[in-house]
Amino acid sequence: MAKVTMTGLSAELSEEEIRELEALESREIVYDEDSPQMTEKMLSQFHRFDTVPVQISQSNISTVRSFGKNYQSVLTRLLNLALQDTNLIKRVL
Repeated sequence: MAKVTMTGLSAELSEEEIRELEALESREIVYDEDSPQMTEKMLSQFHRFDTVPVQISQSNISTVRSFGKNYQSVLTRLLNLALQDTNLIKRVL
């Protein structure tokens, strides 16, 4: 079962939201038809991403953030596309 720790929460949460989440940590999870417990087969359908540190210039960060709230997904898709382009890879090596 996946678990989000309190240290992994957004800094944008209010104190009240954090207190509510902390209170929920001790509650039992109730599974039903609408929300079944995930099996290993179900979990295998999700793709995990490794997190790696990457240095990005401030101007590029500003550009990517201008794309909106999902800028991290945009950056991931850009990187995936770039790594599939062998000509682009040759140009930067």
